[in-house]
Amino acid sequence: METATLVRSMATYSLPQYIIADYLYDFPIGDSTSIIEMELPALYSAEESYRESLSTKLTGKSYIIDLCSISISCSSENFNFVILNKNITSSSGTIYEVLSYAENDKSTSDVLNRFIIRNEDIPMDNKLYIKITNHDLSNEVGVVQIQLTYSTLQDRLI
Repeated sequence: METATLVRSMATYSLPQYIIADYLYDFPIGDSTSIIEMELPALYSAEESYRESLSTKLTGKSYIIDLCSISISCSSENFNFVILNKNITSSSGTIYEVLSYAENDKSTSDVLNRFIIRNEDIPMDNKLYIKITNHDLSNEVGVVQIQLTYSTLQDRLI
């Protein structure tokens, strides 16, 4: 399993605070399916909520989140992706598949209303997983760009 590169993360000044995290992943040439691991940053509960200057590198970890929006783009004109909350390759098509999007053309965005996701790994970690399947025979997936917007509901193990 490959890890997506966290390019930028920041927290908003709003209440609740929203985390915006941008990721990049270079999809392997010739592969039609790949599972991507994404670490979910957060503010530690002891960090100040309202700072004079916003931090662009968050140090806490998110174990339970309220996913507000997701955006994903790549070069494929026909790809599917699913969001998984457990690190097992057979979790697609199970209760660990928390979102599924089919027949996307280069990019898609979705805004969600109160969509709570809990990491199901044991021990819990601060990760989500995206499985991308390319159905476009004429185009490689290329570089995958992902943006997640979420609020942290649990920032430490309970």
